[in-house]
Amino acid sequence: MVAVLVVGPLPAALAQTPGSLDTSFGGVGFVSTAVSTGAGDDRARAMMLQPDGKIVVVGACDNNFCLVRYHSDGTLDSSFGIGGRVNETRASTTLTAYSAALQPDGKIVVVGNCIVGLTATMCATRFMADGSLDSAFGTSAGWTLPNVTSGGDVAKAVALQTDGKIVLADVCTGFASPTAADFCLVRLNNNGTLDTTFNTTGMVTASFGGGAVNQGANAVAIQTDGKIVAAGYCDAGTYDNICVARFLANGTALDGTFGGGSGRVVTQAVASMHNRAYSLALLHNGKILVGAECGSATCGARYNPDGTLDASFATGGVFGPGGTTSYESLSGGLALAFDGSFVLAGWSNPGAGIDSRRAFYYSPAGALVAALISPLAGSWYIDGQARGWSAAVMQPDGKVVLAAPQAQSGDSTKGDFLVARYHGFPSDARNCSLDIDGDGVVLATTDSLMHARIALGMTGSAVTSGITFAPNALRSNWAAIRTYLVTQCAMVIP
Repeated sequence: MVAVLVVGPLPAALAQTPGSLDTSFGGVGFVSTAVSTGAGDDRARAMMLQPDGKIVVVGACDNNFCLVRYHSDGTLDSSFGIGGRVNETRASTTLTAYSAALQPDGKIVVVGNCIVGLTATMCATRFMADGSLDSAFGTSAGWTLPNVTSGGDVAKAVALQTDGKIVLADVCTGFASPTAADFCLVRLNNNGTLDTTFNTTGMVTASFGGGAVNQGANAVAIQTDGKIVAAGYCDAGTYDNICVARFLANGTALDGTFGGGSGRVVTQAVASMHNRAYSLALLHNGKILVGAECGSATCGARYNPDGTLDASFATGGVFGPGGTTSYESLSGGLALAFDGSFVLAGWSNPGAGIDSRRAFYYSPAGALVAALISPLAGSWYIDGQARGWSAAVMQPDGKVVLAAPQAQSGDSTKGDFLVARYHGFPSDARNCSLDIDGDGVVLATTDSLMHARIALGMTGSAVTSGITFAPNALRSNWAAIRTYLVTQCAMVIP
């Protein structure tokens, strides 16, 4: 694999309070957008950052799939859809979008749940870079509705492979088999048709237990080796646990090198309350970060590549306090920085009447750095339920963008899209230089040679072989050099 160096402007010195609203976004730090006409109900569910800095927010709007694209300053992008908005219907179908992914060519894949009559199934569609429906996608005029378990399936997450194939992670609750919910994956070709090279059917299910045990995948990610990681929940009796599964790239089986041979890991981060994973991110070193709920508070865990908890992270591999069993929470957004620090966003419900949007910034070691809690106009309590942050992205300059549904003015049963941006933290600053070994000078025989070798895909001792390092070099072995290039220069190195 050839290493990739991301080149761009480095963050300026932090002039604003980290975690505070960035008032250059929307004039006050946030924007609220109605997508449906009239008093429509618009619920933001996913968000993506384009390479040009534009922000795409995807959600469910009055039983339709809907998208909004903003310029980097929070204004609507009039070149997208109609005035920056897309509200896509499908005849005789109730649509609910849950996740989306941005292709390298600018096309946007949206997945969720489609109900036709009494039959509910997962579904996927794709939009062109200008917001128009890609009619060449799928098997039905721009749509694909794979039927895994004879109905009752929901696509909760989507991830793109480097070859353009599309992986959906689902909660499958079919009326036939399985009789209870399962983890399930579906893989589509780039054109939206089922990829029958994946488990011969394009689909695979996996159970963490038999009988009436319920489980489901809420998040999915693709490793550099093609293996597929899915995270969600599984029923442990009174309370659910965080559950993570890893599948082989061809979908034929769970990965026997993960979870002690079973391909599965089950984690109870906090005892005596529900532990459910909703978000997932892969670190450059193969570790797996999961965002979850633990009772009425957000929480999570980090795993080593083999599925064991990462003891060097937070407290025995898990982070975040447990709340109470009387109320629940949600960790809807997870944004990972290049240095391993991250933002976990959602909502918490510590008691009656005090529901709130919550976003927390953690260090690479899993220590809480700060909470991003700034006053925002409008209610987050919609239709009798808390509607906190549902998506998060981190810009290259370290600023954090969050999205959520927001109650419409004067109507607590309807929502609009809410997008806010916060200033970043000191850990976001990069210290990248061509002086790879850190001896104070850039030499062709050391720094440039190592960079060339890495760019050609070399790793380990092959990078440093034959190089004589200066006595004052800060980095003279592969481990130190790799860490520097990944954390400070945003290199992607296997």
